[in-house]
Amino acid sequence: MTGMKNNSFEEIWNKILSAERILMSLHNGPDGDSFGSCLAVKYVLENMGKNVTLISYDKLSDALQEMSFAKEIEFGKDILDFDLKDFDLLFCVDTAVPRMIGKYKENYSVGDGVFVINIDHHPTNSRYANLNYVKEDAPSACSVLIELFKFAKVKFDSELSTRLLLGLCTDSGFFTFAATADTALREANFLINCGGKYAER
Repeated sequence: MTGMKNNSFEEIWNKILSAERILMSLHNGPDGDSFGSCLAVKYVLENMGKNVTLISYDKLSDALQEMSFAKEIEFGKDILDFDLKDFDLLFCVDTAVPRMIGKYKENYSVGDGVFVINIDHHPTNSRYANLNYVKEDAPSACSVLIELFKFAKVKFDSELSTRLLLGLCTDSGFFTFAATADTALREANFLINCGGKYAER
């Protein structure tokens, strides 16, 4: 299942198109990028008519918990609480290694019970999925999703742009990380022009 080469966006999108029941989980100790990226994927897939279950074993920070998107997450649940054979796809975003999927589980591997897509930006990503796309120089997982959604010609409306902007802002240190600041600012400008708002209305 592992390999250092990225799969293509075409391969990944074709698999998404063929899946109907999709399981997603925020990573353990979820941050703004995990929150925003998972909720952006959920929004896109549900608009495509997919059945998406989004879980988080750990609680969010108080600031994230207050956002309206948080109500779309089933908290206190881990992927071990589900039979993965009930799903066509496990979609992992911003999750470098399998032990971080949901509750922290040392030496955990997903196994062969479900097809796995892994989209991330961390250099520590182990490419554990059936299809992997890891862009190590991207400011955030949301940044990689922007590229995927542009490839797939997804409409960047205000709702999607707001979810992506949340992850981008928090994972770039609000544009203070020098290595990725220029890219993050360009991406933020794009999302704001599409109606994205960091502060909820």
